[in-house]
Amino acid sequence: MELAQKLSTLHRMHGRFFIHLRPDLHLLSVTVAAVLGIAITNTALIWLIGTPFDLTQERKFNKVYGAIIIFAIVVLLNHGLHSAEGLLSRWTGLRFARRPALPPVQPSSPRIVYRCGRPSKRGFACEVVR
Repeated sequence: MELAQKLSTLHRMHGRFFIHLRPDLHLLSVTVAAVLGIAITNTALIWLIGTPFDLTQERKFNKVYGAIIIFAIVVLLNHGLHSAEGLLSRWTGLRFARRPALPPVQPSSPRIVYRCGRPSKRGFACEVVR
């Protein structure tokens, strides 16, 4: 399959959810930025972990403290980004789940569409629309 066909299939299958995600795009973009920051700080931690050992072997003890402080700052930044990403993703998920259902998009090809009402104590009341 070509990339265009794969993207078309993906859009056909999941395109109906984009309407529901539109109000939270700003939160989703901040969450994605936090995930990218986590990846960058994880990479920096791997790169920085050997620096104090190298400086100790080279007997440059006065530079070891600076390397450890930089490492600690990156660890704190990493943990802050992890916390922010978890908070934002849970908050966005709860906002998405609490939002009332939008009317279903009518498909161009005939297929089964479910129309669901507001949630009740027994769950969602859904009916099949042909």
